[in-house]
Amino acid sequence: MAELAKLHEETPAVTKIRATMVRHRLDNAAMAAYLGVPTTTLINWLGLQRRPPAVVDRLMDVLGYIEAVGGGLHDSLLPKGR
Repeated sequence: MAELAKLHEETPAVTKIRATMVRHRLDNAAMAAYLGVPTTTLINWLGLQRRPPAVVDRLMDVLGYIEAVGGGLHDSLLPKGR
């Protein structure tokens, strides 16, 4: 039962994903493209049905750093037509 409760807790990676989506006005499809994952995977993470792997948390940190120090570079990583 404790494992089920943990599954429904928001992870730091999901918190960072949500913040990025708001900050850049990305919908689910655009955010999934940004991360390079299927849209259904992102939806499962956001719906707390599945936990993203630890590498996603690290990826969000790296993307946040690129955003902070290299705005133009980061903009090139965002999906077109978002």
